[in-house]
This record gives sequence, C-alpha cells and structure tokens, in this order.
Amino acid sequence: SVYSYNLNVQQQAGTKTAIMIGYFGSQGRNLRTRINLNQFLTGTTTRPFPNLSTSSPIRPGATLGNISQNRSLGNSNYNALWLTVNARDFHGLSLNGSYTFSKSIDYTSQNGQGIVIQDSTNPAGDRGLSDFDARHRIVANAIYDFPFKGNRLKEGWEVTTITQWQTGNPVNISVTYAPGGGGGSTGTITANPSSLTFSAASGQAAGNQNVTL
Repeated sequence: SVYSYNLNVQQQAGTKTAIMIGYFGSQGRNLRTRINLNQFLTGTTTRPFPNLSTSSPIRPGATLGNISQNRSLGNSNYNALWLTVNARDFHGLSLNGSYTFSKSIDYTSQNGQGIVIQDSTNPAGDRGLSDFDARHRIVANAIYDFPFKGNRLKEGWEVTTITQWQTGNPVNISVTYAPGGGGGSTGTITANPSSLTFSAASGQAAGNQNVTL
C-alpha cells in the first residue's frame, strides 16, 4: 500500500507570474520484498535446509542453495519541498521553473533484481537511501512565440527549450569475495577516499574485506 499527501500554497505575483510552494510526501507499507529462506546461519557455512529428504520423489538428497520467497515486508517513505515559478507572456516569452528538495528511503528499491537484502532475517537492516534518491532537482523551460503576422505560413511559430539538473543517485557496488576461501558473495561497499570496506551479504559466509583502489 502506498499513501500520498501534499500541502501547497499558491500566490500570484503581478499579473503574469504565479508562485507555488508545497510539501509532498508518500509512505509505502507492506511492499513486496524478496528474501532467502535458506541463507547461511550467522557465522557459519551451514544452511537451515542443506538437502532434500532422502525420501523425496524429486532428486532425493539433492543439495539445496538459496530459496527465495516474496513477502510483504518492505517500507518506504518520500518527503519533498517543491517550489515552482510560472511567468507567462513577457513579449512572447513564457518561463517555468521548479526546484525540488527531497529524500527517499526504503528497504529495497530494485527488488526485481532478485535477493538484494543482506540479511533475510532482518529486512529493516537494509533501510537506507533509495536507489533513485536525488536530493536536489531543478527543471527550467522556456517558450518563445515569434511575432510573425500575415498568413498561416508565418504565424504560430515558436521555439522551446528545457533544461534539467539534479544531484546524483546513490551507488551500490557489488564485488565477488570468498571469505575463508569459500563461495563468492555480493554485498554493499561503503567508500572513503582511499579504500572500500566490504560487508559480506547474508546467504554467504560472513566476513569483511578492505579493497584498496
């Protein structure tokens, strides 16, 4: 479920300019989240369900890997301050500009990629900035109507332009790392100017590794 709400104020400035400032927000509850029912037990290389039963009619005794399941566990929230200015018909020129200051937080932004949370027993541990979060965004556009008169070939011509600028999105870096020589894993890397610190993802053997760039 997603709930959206907003509160805004609009004011006319002069005869041709309008200003709007508002708060816009939304909250998501019980969002689909894919978890691993068979991730390694903490601090071990043992899975809760290592093998199929020897009496199973399908591949008896077969080794089991990750077991994914979709559950309604995810949460998200978005909050934004939005400012727009519209100026119309200044000698044929119309201008529109908007600025958005926002923040988006969730558990898993791109859950369609598979199991992306690091600990399936604690989905809330992955709470952080959304993959698409952009703190600042500016959009400006202009339309100019040419003052040509006379006939249909001359009248009605206009030129328009639009410019967009925004700060960058958060970046998740995935690497392959085999703690203790075991199987590879992926996880989240936190960067500093000289090195990257890696936390192994759940579902793989736990461990930390510094990667120097």
